[in-house]
Parts: sequence; C-alpha cells; structure tokens
Amino acid sequence: MLASKLTFEASKIANALAVEAPNVADAQHLLALCHAAAGFRDAAESAFQAALRLIPNQPMFLDNYAKFLRQNGYFLKAFDIRKALAEGSASFKNMLGLGQAALDVTNSQLAVTAFRQACKLDANSAAAQRSLCMAWQQFGELNLAEVAIQRALILENSATNWSAFAYLQRISGRPEFAIESYRKALALEPHRLDVRDGLSGALIDALAVSSALRNAEALVEASPEYAPAQTTLVNLRFMYSRDDVLIAPGTDFEKAALSAPANFELQLAWIGFLLETKQSAQALDTVRRTRIRFDAPILGVFEANALEQLEQCQQAAALYSNADRYFGTHDVAFINAYVRHLLKRGDVALAEQKTALALDLDPNSQESWAYRATAWRLMQDAREYWLCDYDRLVQQMPLAMEKADGDLSTLLTDVRRYLDQIHLAQHEPAAQSVRGGSQTPGVLFGRNAEPVQILERVIRRTLENWVAKLPDDATHPFLRRKSSYLRFAGSWSVKLWKSGVHANHFHNQGWISSAFYVSLPSSVTDAEGNAGAIQFGQPPIELSLGLSPRKIIKPLTGHLALFPSYLWHGTVPFEDQQPRITAAFDVVPVPAALFDD
Repeated sequence: MLASKLTFEASKIANALAVEAPNVADAQHLLALCHAAAGFRDAAESAFQAALRLIPNQPMFLDNYAKFLRQNGYFLKAFDIRKALAEGSASFKNMLGLGQAALDVTNSQLAVTAFRQACKLDANSAAAQRSLCMAWQQFGELNLAEVAIQRALILENSATNWSAFAYLQRISGRPEFAIESYRKALALEPHRLDVRDGLSGALIDALAVSSALRNAEALVEASPEYAPAQTTLVNLRFMYSRDDVLIAPGTDFEKAALSAPANFELQLAWIGFLLETKQSAQALDTVRRTRIRFDAPILGVFEANALEQLEQCQQAAALYSNADRYFGTHDVAFINAYVRHLLKRGDVALAEQKTALALDLDPNSQESWAYRATAWRLMQDAREYWLCDYDRLVQQMPLAMEKADGDLSTLLTDVRRYLDQIHLAQHEPAAQSVRGGSQTPGVLFGRNAEPVQILERVIRRTLENWVAKLPDDATHPFLRRKSSYLRFAGSWSVKLWKSGVHANHFHNQGWISSAFYVSLPSSVTDAEGNAGAIQFGQPPIELSLGLSPRKIIKPLTGHLALFPSYLWHGTVPFEDQQPRITAAFDVVPVPAALFDD
C-alpha cells in the first residue's frame, strides 16, 4: 500500500515537471516511467510517445518503452523496437533484449541467434547461457538446450539455473532427474516458492502421486497466497482424488482467495479455475466482487466469459466490445475469445474480420484458423474446403513397421501394459477435452520405457513418410509449413471409459496432431455405426451453431489418425466396459537450424 502511494505521488510530481517543461524529453520519459509504475497504461503510452517525438532514437527511452510494451502484452511492438536497437548496436544488453523479444513472438531461430551472440560477447554470463537454453527449448532442440544450461551451471551454481535444468528434464521425459535438480535448487534457496511448486509437477510426472499431493499441500499451507501453488494443488486434487475422499478440490483455493481479496494474481487464478471447471455462477460472482477493488480490463473479459457460459450472451456482448478497445489490436488470445463470442452470437461477418486480424498478428495461430474455417463454413465460402481439405489432409494409416521394430501385436500389448501402469488419474484434467477418462501426466515420448521408445520411432517414420508425400503450396496455412525436420511438441495417452468422449477441440501448440489407437473396445471395432469414432469439422456444441461433422473415421487398432492441428475434432460416445486407449501427440515443423558452434 505504501509503495503504491509513493508511486502515485511520484507520478504527480513527474506530471507537474512535464507540464512545466513540455519540450524536455527527459521530463516526458520520467513521467512515462512513473505512470507505468503506477499502472496508468494509457498515460504512460502518451508520455513515452512524447519523449520519443522529441528524441526519436534515444536508446534508453526505447529500451524502457520496449520493457513497458512487453509488460502490457504488446509483444510485436516490443520486438520491433528490440530489433531496431540491436541493429543500431549489437551490444550484449541489446542482444539479450532481442532474444527475449524473439522468444515472446515465438521467433525461435532469431532468439537462438541473438542469445548465441550474447554468449560470445560475454562468455561468463550465466544468464545468457540460461536464455540460450530457453531458446533451444522453444526451437525443439532439447539436447542443445541441455548443453547451454550445463554451461550456465558451470558459471553459476544457482537455484535459478538448477530450476531451469529441472524444467528441461521434465519436458524431455526425465522427471526422476528433474526431481533431483529441483532438490538441488532448494538446497541453495529453500524458500523459493516457484521451485517448490515445480517439484510438485515433477513428482506427478514421475507418478509419485502421494508425494506430489503432500508437497503441494505443504506449500499451500505455508504460502496460501501464492497463486501458482494453489493452481497446482487444485488440479492435482481434481484429477487424482478418489470419489470417496470427502474434500472439494477447490476448498483451500477458495479460502485463500476470500482471505486475500487484495491479491490480484490469486483472484485471477481462482476465477480462471472456476471458469475452466464451468462453475460459472460462482465465477461471475467472484469476478464482480473483484472488479469493485481492481479496475483491470482483463476482469471485464472474465466477466464476459462467465456470462457467456451462463447463456447471457447479450450482457456479455457489451463487455467484449469494451475489452476489444484494450486488447483487440495486439492480444491474439483475446481476439480468439471475442471471435468465439461473435460466432455464438451469430455475427459471422465480424468474426471473420477478427480472425483475419488475429492471423496478421500470428499467422500460425491454430485457434484462429479453426474459427476462420467455421466462419467460412457459415458464410458458405469455398475457402473452408481449401483450408481443411478433409479428403487429403485427414488420413488414417497403419504404422510403417520395419523388421527391427518387432511384431505389431507384441508392440501393442507391451505399450498397453505400460500405459495401464501410468494411467493413475481418477478424473480427467480440468482444462482439457477429455470427458469421462484419464490423461497421463508429463511427456509420454521420452520416457525410459522400451515399448514407448519403439512406438515413438515408428510413429516418427510414419509421419515423415506422410509429410514427404504432401504437396508443396506456399499459399496454404498448413502446407506452407511443410518440413523434413519434425519435433514432437507434446505427447500423452488418453484412456476413455464407458460413455467417455473428447469434446470437439483443436490443438493450438501443434501443426500436425494425431491419435494412435493402442486398444479399442469391441463396441467400437465390431459394432455397426460410429460409436467411438473420431469426427472432424464440427465446432464445439456450446457454440450452438447446429453444424454436423464433415468427416467421420472409424478407428482401427494399430493405426494412426493424422490431421492439421487447427481442425475441429472430437469423438463419438461408446458403451463398453473396456476402455478406448490412445497415444496422442502434436508435431511442429522445424526450419533449418543453426547447429554450428
């Protein structure tokens, strides 16, 4: 409270100075910094612009302006400034700034280049090596990321570096090593909340459910206002608590949120969980109480989301329109949420215009392409078929097995046996498409299990064969990204139980998505009809668009379904005591990398 009061007073003093000396660039710059610290975003923007009009290329002004833009989500604008600064002077500081800005806009190749240059400029910088590790991670080169973080640890034996190494080990499918690294970090800084929270994630990835719950509960008990820990604990309880355990998953989270109404991050996290779990009325009540205390535009978006879940679209419309003034020029996630609302409301033309804006900002946004396909379908625009091309781009095929891979039947049995061991969740994840089933934690491909390693190898071969046969088309959003070098951006297994389904969805982190059918019940394989089938092209039912699937595929055991990640896809319910088990993954193309030292 004292800090915010002092910041407000500083803004008043700086404003008086700027009024007295309107043509002094330093005064406008100081005013911009004070407004930014006080949270007066529009006023800060105006002051930065005034300072830069007076001295257009002042490096310190541009540096602070870029920081301000990044903090407020204007990543593309910040990236342009960082690029200009680095072109003006390829200093260590500027290359670090450019690398971070490139990461923000997922320009992984430029991030690698910038951070590698920073490492050359200061060979003793652990921060530069750690940043290079992050860039290689985003690029998909986990082995090179490990080299970078190992170098950072040689330079600086710090909790931050051990924690970064632990995260890399988690996404590489080595949770047991990640646990050890998190514990090394905690030995150096026992009170690091983010490290203790990361340890909970590594424990659950390693299938140590009881230990993960104990660790998460201890952290929440010690630091109830730490929002990430509350989110971790509520999701662990949501998935892994037995039905006979008399504890509501969100009990601690709700208590903490009510006890700390001034903790903005905690309120946002609690509202987010309520929305994810469709506790819409409570979410609406909570967000409205929070808006009394905080004048933050994001709360208007959350209120609109809650109203939409409650089928109060007319009330949500004004809130979305107002939020569009704040987020509609730069925030792709918001634009996509607004498009979803516009489609549900029936304003298809405006929805289509907004998807075009989102795709200008992020041409590879799978969510934006999914909504654009829907808008084109509703407009009876032939470009829907051009984009989705259900006949050519949706395929089911057998694995490209070779003699060294062994027998397919044996592989399926071994994979099924292993997956049964790691499907420990009692409920589906709160924020995923699974309804009535379980999903494995962490990364599937990369685990130290021979059947999974063989399956990964064969799937990669099958993928590469399929991609090589796809036509080249520089104008098509899917085909233009064709590459001979692919990486798995995520991998997991889903076990659907009786009446279980995947709600219609897309995969925003992928380029190609897939389901590999490990085991199917007889009601799916033997019966007439589409029970347990995978369907494509039908938007989520809650959009109330009345559209049917464009293509339905009856799954075959030991086969792979491949399709663009932006295609709406889901499954048809089935009735059987035996589960429907898949291994699923997302793949992204990687352009020619910079592998030279």
